[in-house]
Amino acid sequence: MLPRSRRSLCFDVLRAAVDAMPASAPGGTNSKSESVGFCQFTIACLHGESDPRCLLQLLRLFDALVSKFTVLLGRDFPFSSLFDAVAPYYPIQFSPPPNDPHGITRDSLRQAVLTILNHIDTSLTLILETLVPPPEDGTPSLNEQWEAMQDLQAILQLNVESLKPPELRQLSDALYHVHEKASLSATNDRDAKQVAEL
Repeated sequence: MLPRSRRSLCFDVLRAAVDAMPASAPGGTNSKSESVGFCQFTIACLHGESDPRCLLQLLRLFDALVSKFTVLLGRDFPFSSLFDAVAPYYPIQFSPPPNDPHGITRDSLRQAVLTILNHIDTSLTLILETLVPPPEDGTPSLNEQWEAMQDLQAILQLNVESLKPPELRQLSDALYHVHEKASLSATNDRDAKQVAEL
């Protein structure tokens, strides 16, 4: 892998190419195919990226990529490739070191990831899996659930009209599960307090 500074320079070049693209539909099948290939190449740059500065740079590049190329490509934009690249970074597992001179924060990365997920219809499932993970993944912390609820609200505000019946059922089941678990936890805490007072 190239050093971080060189990767960052490559991403700057890609961003310049995206910004220079004309805001009109490509002419001919070959042109559209080349545009899809460029998008897939750009998206593939995220795989394996671990430096938070480059991660934030790429996520912002992807936002520009989606804004420009969905106009050019419509449904041919490779959203599935974008989801596969971004999904492993959700939820953000990053804590900046003390006195970080680069100003990269966990919240800035979280918001950048969420901005990309807002473009992708299948993102709802990813967020619901944070609220109600598979049993083998363990129980999420209260902070993880709280952040997932905030992210869910942001996703729904932009995409609620596009939800299909199976997604609505999945959403309903997840919220019911979270509510039941919270109610049980509150009951257990109250009972424990009453026992302690005896």
